[in-house]
Amino acid sequence: MSDPRLLSQISLPERAYDTVGAFATPAGPLVLGKFHDGPVWAWDPQNSELRVTLLRHEGFDAHLADYLGEEDLATVLAFAWHDGRALMLAGSKHDDPDEHVHDDGAECFDSSDEDLEMPAGGAVRLYDALTGELVRGPFAAHDWDLWSVALLSTPGGLVGLSGGGDGCRLVIAWDLDKGAMMGEPFEGHEDGVSGASLSLVDGRVIGATGSHDSGVRVWDVRATGQLGEPWALPGQVRVTLVTTVAGRAVIAAGGDFDGIHLRDLDTGEALPPIAGPPARALAVLEHDGRSLIAGIGDDDVARIWDPADGSEAAAPIPCHGDMLATTDVDGRALVVVSGGEGVVQAWDPFA
Repeated sequence: MSDPRLLSQISLPERAYDTVGAFATPAGPLVLGKFHDGPVWAWDPQNSELRVTLLRHEGFDAHLADYLGEEDLATVLAFAWHDGRALMLAGSKHDDPDEHVHDDGAECFDSSDEDLEMPAGGAVRLYDALTGELVRGPFAAHDWDLWSVALLSTPGGLVGLSGGGDGCRLVIAWDLDKGAMMGEPFEGHEDGVSGASLSLVDGRVIGATGSHDSGVRVWDVRATGQLGEPWALPGQVRVTLVTTVAGRAVIAAGGDFDGIHLRDLDTGEALPPIAGPPARALAVLEHDGRSLIAGIGDDDVARIWDPADGSEAAAPIPCHGDMLATTDVDGRALVVVSGGEGVVQAWDPFA
C-alpha cells in the first residue's frame, strides 16, 4: 500500500540536480529546481504536473552554462518568492580561477581598485526563475568559485548572501533591491564557505555560514557585523539554519559529523544535539505552532525533528537524495525531496 503522506510525485528526464525552492503562491504551491546543465524547471505538486517544462532559452542559458555538456557555471543557487515573483540567486565559478589571482599573491579582490578588471566568474546573478530574465547582476565580488548562496524575502527588501570557495573565503551580503553590497565583506573563515543561510529573527536579518574549517559564523547582515564567537564543530560543515526553540533563536548545523548540532544565537550556549546520521540538507518546517527541523541524512532518509527535545515529530520519509525544500500550503506542511533518477516528491509528513 502506498504511503498516504505522499501527496504527489513526478519523474523528470534526468536527475533533479537542485531542488531548493518550495512556495505557496496565489496560483497554488510551486516547486522550483535546476538541472545540472542549466535549465530551470517548475512543478505544481498540487496537480502533479510541470507548470513550466525545462525552462530554457537564449540569454538564460548563456549566463548559466559555462560550456555546454560538461560543467555548470551556476554552481550554487537559492530561490525566494518576493513581491509576487519567483526569483533565483545563482552563484557562478571562474572558467580558470588562476588567471584572476593578483600578482602580489593576494587571495581576494580589492573591490576599491578601479583599474582591476573583474572576471566574468565568481559572480552572483538574480533571475526571474519562471521567465529566465536577468533581473540584476552579475556582481563579480569573489575571485574564486562560490560554494554557497542564500536568498531571503523580508519586509525591508530582498537580501542575498554569498560565500567564497577555498581561494577566497569572504562572505558577502547583498541588498538585491538596490543591486549593491551591504557594507564590507565579512571575513574570518579559514577555508571555503559552505552552508550559507538567511533567516529573519525579531526583525534582524541573520546570516549563518559554515566552512570546511569546521566552524560556523553568524552575521547580523544589515548591521554588517559578526554575532558572538565562532562555533567549532567536529568536522566540515555542510548546512546551517536559524530556527526558534521555546522562544529562543537557535542555530542548527550539520555536516561531516553525526547529528545536528544546536547553539543559542544570543548566548552562544551549546544545546543538546539531535542524534542521527550526518546531515546533507536542513530546512525549517512550521507545524502546530512549533518550529521543527526537516533534514536529510547520509542514510537517504528525511526526518522531521523537534529541536526542543531532539525527538522525531513524524515518521521518517524515504527520499534517496539530498535536495530538500519546505513550505506551508493552506495550513498544511509540505516537504519536497528529490535526488536520484529525477524523481521529485511532495509529502505531508503529518497526514
